[in-house]
Amino acid sequence: MRAAGCQGERVITSARTGACAYCRGGFGVSVLAALFLATPLAAGAADKQTVGFVMTGWRLAVNETEDGKAECPAGFQYSNLDNWKVQYPTEAERDKMHQEFGFRQNRGKDGENVWLYPDTVTDPLPFREVQSKIGIGVNLDGTQDGAATPTSCVHEKFVSPEGQTGIDNQLYRVLGCQKPFRRGGMFDTRFSNEKKVEPFARFLIEISDIDNLENDASVIVTTFKGSDKLVADAAGNVIPFSSQRVDERGPQYIHRTRGRIVNGVLYTEPMDILFAAAPNGFPSETYLQDMRLQLKLGDTSAQGLMAGYHDLRQWWKAFVKQTMSLEHVTQISAPGVYQAIIRLADGHKDPATGQCKSISAAYEVSFVRAFIVHPDMKSELQVVAQSGQKPLAAASK
Repeated sequence: MRAAGCQGERVITSARTGACAYCRGGFGVSVLAALFLATPLAAGAADKQTVGFVMTGWRLAVNETEDGKAECPAGFQYSNLDNWKVQYPTEAERDKMHQEFGFRQNRGKDGENVWLYPDTVTDPLPFREVQSKIGIGVNLDGTQDGAATPTSCVHEKFVSPEGQTGIDNQLYRVLGCQKPFRRGGMFDTRFSNEKKVEPFARFLIEISDIDNLENDASVIVTTFKGSDKLVADAAGNVIPFSSQRVDERGPQYIHRTRGRIVNGVLYTEPMDILFAAAPNGFPSETYLQDMRLQLKLGDTSAQGLMAGYHDLRQWWKAFVKQTMSLEHVTQISAPGVYQAIIRLADGHKDPATGQCKSISAAYEVSFVRAFIVHPDMKSELQVVAQSGQKPLAAASK
């Protein structure tokens, strides 16, 4: 994790001198943000600027054709029910299975629940992974051909819809042919809506040390967990420029890195990040390694990509939590997904075994502008100390 150059810098930094200053007496709106929001985003400025954003949506970056044939020529994924019917083809076998093991999920070799023990059975129906060469994401490993490196495993690259080569998004390869994760699917809708309706999952970013919001070779990007609700209009669109308080109870969610702005697009350097989530309304966390943002910055909003690697163990635990109780209404089969993420894992190679321990992923994200409200001086310094960050200047070298 990376921290800023001066102690407690995340409070308020003087726009003219660069010295650290603080909001006193409880929570206060960043003076820099208030001053800057009165000017257009594109305006160049001699003084340093700070702007804040709150996330309003995120979804797995799935490149879709209308009928799905280009990416899923054999059709969409088989469900647990589909595999159960093939595994127990007769009524007598199904009755016996129910009597001995109960639910359909308990179809492991000795009646194990295949969401909790996915390696106890191999699905009888083939796993349908994405076959298309087109995918959305960024180049995470630095190679163009997906060749193995000391830290990554050999894998097939995608080409973006815009023609950019070297794209890594193996999680799309695993989940892209599963209807619940495609646009409008059950989990696609829930994941996106959670950022709007669940205050626990409030995700804030603050861009500081800005000289110009069109082109700037070096800016500082800090992420926080927020604690406030979003305000929406009658059509459900989140209204920009609301006040969003930093949740000082979550220092583990504060992360900082450097970035640059090129033609109005923010590109951040990689950092490991933990942020709060609320799938199906239950508090959870998402861990993304080597995370980077690519955001097109607008006067009132920002859209783009969040990409990185999911640790396989942590991702699987979250996947089980999100999908296990909904197996009966989704086209998901846990053994197939589990075996696919291991087979297609491409990041953080174990030098001893040669097995990769993480899988690349990309998410389409959206934000609106916000006033980031920081704790008072004392609380802010405590949060910085508790977060265990390293000096940003040293961490980025």
